[in-house]
Amino acid sequence: MNAAYARFGGDLLGKPYLAVPYLSQGYGEKASRLITLALGGGSPAEEPADRLIIDSWAQELGIPGEDAGIDFAREYELAKGMAGGGVEP
Repeated sequence: MNAAYARFGGDLLGKPYLAVPYLSQGYGEKASRLITLALGGGSPAEEPADRLIIDSWAQELGIPGEDAGIDFAREYELAKGMAGGGVEP
């Protein structure tokens, strides 16, 4: 994910050298695939929704999602409680 951000940001800013540490470690192809997934077909009409981007990145990176039995709504509520100083029982 960091490689994708560095490559995209470097290209956007005209500073492709920002991605060199990731490219030198072999993450260039994966970064390009993640960027393609995020941008869809390049047309605003084809831009995927955030949830689709997240799910496609998770699949590309081998991160389990809802089908792995993770209750994301509960995890979100727990994180909100921790950020606000609350304690979950």
